[in-house]
Amino acid sequence: MTWVGVRPDHRRRGLLRSMLATHFERSPSRGEAVSALFAAESGIYGRFGYVLFRRAERWDAGRATEAVRARELCAVDARAARRLWTFLLDLDLMATVEAARLPVDDAVLTLLVDQRQVRPRVSDNIGLRLLDVPAARRYAAPLDVVLDVTNDLLPANAGRWRLRTAAAGGAEVAADGYPAEVVRTSEPADLAVDVRDLAAAYLGRC
Repeated sequence: MTWVGVRPDHRRRGLLRSMLATHFERSPSRGEAVSALFAAESGIYGRFGYVLFRRAERWDAGRATEAVRARELCAVDARAARRLWTFLLDLDLMATVEAARLPVDDAVLTLLVDQRQVRPRVSDNIGLRLLDVPAARRYAAPLDVVLDVTNDLLPANAGRWRLRTAAAGGAEVAADGYPAEVVRTSEPADLAVDVRDLAAAYLGRC
């Protein structure tokens, strides 16, 4: 996409959406599998599905020291993630690729040929606390475990809970994971945890 715009006196009529829809329809017939643009107003094009990144132009003694900065990168599966990362890492005249808000186990860490070139910096800005321990969620694997939970501020959540996925009982597994049931129990605990540890596990931390 080299240029697209709408005159100020013709805006709010759906013209941009119509032009992009036509562009998306015609591009595959021309053998164009990817559409890329330089977003003068970055807030607009996320609505139309473009990957959020920008390039910073820098030169030092005649050599390119430019950086690709990815604000956000989301993929529906591992194959899509590989294609997106390949695109960003293969841009010409780029010395570095900077990506923010990635999980600590992001797929890119296993895709790189030389992982020593990566300089990860871990930070956090989300605080999570479980207020309802028995609340159901889905799990990526079968599970049957008894947890002894410590929760001083909410005693109703404290005590022993049996967490059991439907798959552990032989039920059919849904495409989006294993449904689970959490019930109180007097059985011996397999693991003693504080409620803060459960919050980390709830988000998928190992």
